[in-house]
Amino acid sequence: MPMTLKEGRVLLIEGPSAVVVRRGMVSILGADMTPGSRVVVRRGKALPFEALRDSTLELVEGESSAKTELLGSTIPESWTRVVEEASAHRSSPIMVLGATDRGKNTFCIYLSNTILKEGGSVTLIDGDVGQGDIGPPAGVSMALVNYPLFDLFSLKPERAVFIGSTTPAGVQDRVLKAISALRGEAEEKGPSLIINTDGWVLGDDAIEYKLRILLSIRPQAVVGIQLDGELEPILSAAEAKGHRIFRVEPSGAARARDRDVRRGLREQCYRKYLSGAVLRKFPIGRVRTEYTFLAFPEVDDKLLDPLSRLLDRPVLAYLDDYGGLRVLVKGSEVVKEENVLKIAKMVGKPAGVVVEDEGKGLLLGLMNSRGGFLGLGVLKGIDFERRSLEVLTPCVEAPSIVRFGRIRLGEEFQETGFTQAYES
Repeated sequence: MPMTLKEGRVLLIEGPSAVVVRRGMVSILGADMTPGSRVVVRRGKALPFEALRDSTLELVEGESSAKTELLGSTIPESWTRVVEEASAHRSSPIMVLGATDRGKNTFCIYLSNTILKEGGSVTLIDGDVGQGDIGPPAGVSMALVNYPLFDLFSLKPERAVFIGSTTPAGVQDRVLKAISALRGEAEEKGPSLIINTDGWVLGDDAIEYKLRILLSIRPQAVVGIQLDGELEPILSAAEAKGHRIFRVEPSGAARARDRDVRRGLREQCYRKYLSGAVLRKFPIGRVRTEYTFLAFPEVDDKLLDPLSRLLDRPVLAYLDDYGGLRVLVKGSEVVKEENVLKIAKMVGKPAGVVVEDEGKGLLLGLMNSRGGFLGLGVLKGIDFERRSLEVLTPCVEAPSIVRFGRIRLGEEFQETGFTQAYES
């Protein structure tokens, strides 16, 4: 459907939609589009098309798409001032903070496009394990930006670190370590560095976490996107430590998204990184498993029979360490709490029991011997007789490390729940 857009007007398009410029010129977050240019707006995303002169757009609108015509740019003046100043001073790294749905990705795209226009290049680190767009979900990733951007989803990650959780709460140390490692690698590349963060900003734990990131990466500038001063506990503390702070408001294109929409965006990423997956088997003795006790390299038989008799069901494996005794039993039926207490009494230490089906469908991160990310996988099962992991994955290279995640996926790679066997 063709649509005419007068100079100075903005068409805010919510996906899924495809847009082709037929006449004139429009700008999307600082990137200019000329006739023949085509952009896809994903489901759950929105993009502002600002007419730099009278233009005609061809729209193909999908189910649940929407469009709104606005007068004037959706880019706040505060964004323009910050971007101009940061670009002029070649401030790097720049750290971007904001609560959920404040437009952090949008700001990163606008800043990247402005730097590119001036002949610079950008490295972007995506530290949002829950709503990251550059790399796979439940991870931290880094990409080089060398072309105009409309959606971070189009970038190919140069490096990714699988964390296994879609929230930083409880795994702050892992996320911080990953961001710091990627920041060190990015420094060697030389171009401007932008570090995007997650939307966890409220509460003492969140404030402490963000301040730890600041201390670790030492940004030259911090951009805080806030609506009602919700970032002040973080920004004021950072300011007191000598960080240069820019306080800006959200974009006019920012829209609140519910949990279903955010989950849907993650599921788009799962499908992207699991496309072409086939079932493969990896011997447990040849890979190192991390963040779980579900797959043990060796099983000591001395407690298998006593535990099986006590629980009246087969015990597949157990782990006896400083944290207590953790037992894996066959089947899907949850073990009664009274039986768990009997185990604890028998061994004289805390005990926990997990059923075999707890591991099915778990998201996995596959890595080489150097810890380099190879790709995602989904655990289909553990063959305890043959001592192997059955994994659905597009990876061709056999992994040396299999890192277990907290998220469980269904047959269509949709989120179906979480496991108790994820070790944070």
